[in-house]
This record gives sequence, structure tokens and C-alpha cells, in this order.
Amino acid sequence: MRLQLLIIGFISFANLSCMAQNNLLPQDSSWLRRFHTEIISTELQKPTLDSIYSHYTFEMYAVDQQIKNVQQSEQSEESINTEVTALNEKRKNLKELRELDLTARLTDAQRKIYFEKIKPAKPSVLHFGMNHDRANCGVCK
Repeated sequence: MRLQLLIIGFISFANLSCMAQNNLLPQDSSWLRRFHTEIISTELQKPTLDSIYSHYTFEMYAVDQQIKNVQQSEQSEESINTEVTALNEKRKNLKELRELDLTARLTDAQRKIYFEKIKPAKPSVLHFGMNHDRANCGVCK
């Protein structure tokens, strides 16, 4: 009985994860698929990682909508700039929290792959182009 409840709970969690992933924008769904492929996430990790990614991403969508609303409001230019700056900071913090939460649930080997292939560190030398890809850049490696 206990095992059945555990299995039902896991299946329900996996279904919620799939529903959340289906509501993401195409570029976010694409990033999440690449993420799972690159780090070789296990079947037990996928629902948790999907849920974390979706939660923070939906929070960022809400902040983006707030930014649009503020920009279209009839406030003074100064107050709009102040609010947009604060909302951009909030969005940046959500993105950092999402990364911390995701990487905390990865194994050491997966974390290494994540920081090498998915989110490589910024180089100390400033160089870039229109389509700069740090993961495949000879200078950044």
C-alpha cells in the first residue's frame, strides 16, 4: 500500500512537471530539453528539475508582465525608470535563484557538465560578436 502511494505520488508529480513544461515559451522548453540531454538527468531528477525551472520561469514571466504594465502606465519618466530598474533587479535575482536551485540538485559530475557546456563562465577578456556562444568559443574555453 505504501509503495502504491509512493508510485502514485511520483506519477502525479511527473504529470505536473510535464504540464508545467508544456506552458513554457518555446525557447524555455528548448533550453530545458537541452539541459536534460547535456547533463544526462535521471528519470527521478527530471520532474524535480522541470518543476524548479518552471516555477522560477513563471515568476520571471510575471515580472516581465509587470515591466510592460509599468512602461505603459501614465507615470512620470523618473518613476517608470525607478520601478523598471527594481523589477529588472528582481528578475535577475530570480534567474540567479533558479540556477542555484537547479545546480543544488545535480550530482558533482552533472554540475561540472552544466558549468562547462550549458553555463560557461564569462571570460576575463572582453570579446564578443552578434552571435557569441561562450560554450563553443575558443577564447572562452
